[in-house]
Amino acid sequence: NGSDVKPDPGPASMESRDAPIDERRLIEIADGDIELVREITGIFLKDHADRLRAIEKAVAACDAREVERVAHTIKGVLQALAAGSAVAPAQRLEAMGRSRDLHGAEQALADLRREVERMVPVLVRLSQRKAA
Repeated sequence: NGSDVKPDPGPASMESRDAPIDERRLIEIADGDIELVREITGIFLKDHADRLRAIEKAVAACDAREVERVAHTIKGVLQALAAGSAVAPAQRLEAMGRSRDLHGAEQALADLRREVERMVPVLVRLSQRKAA
């Protein structure tokens, strides 16, 4: 069942505060089930562009409630993926939406997009990984 699978020791999984995904934490969240990791990462890869478009549209329309809703969803997904550096801009967007003050939302959105783009190659690799 893939229990006790350890992170790939390759360069992308080196312990680094700057890594877009904490692979060790992601595998812990999945209870060592690499098939679950593959499923979670695959779903994110399939859906992330639509979610980013939805939040871009909400920011452009100054729809604070929608910014809050979509950012909350994105934040939860990013937390499940152990994507620490991407969680912060999603949290900022969620807080802006909740306070109904979207000042700075464009920058938070750009930060979120940049962090998600950094995640994609790692997630692609994880989604294709075989259980040991």
